Amino acid sequence: MALRTGQELNKENIASAIGISVKTVDNWLDILEKPGLIIDSASKITPINEKAYIYPIHLLGA
Repeated sequence: MALRTGQELNKENIASAIGISVKTVDNWLDILEKPGLIIDSASKITPINEKAYIYPIHLLGA
């Protein structure tokens, strides 16, 4: 994940790169997000208009 910081989140690529299921990636991201170790920027941004595209990017917490 650290190598992918600031990039669009692609759970399928992460899962295939380390040999686990996408569901497992989802579970680990949820575990890391609850204490604030990562931040899902897509859920924190409100689109300015209907044409705004927001891609999920997970950021490592400080």
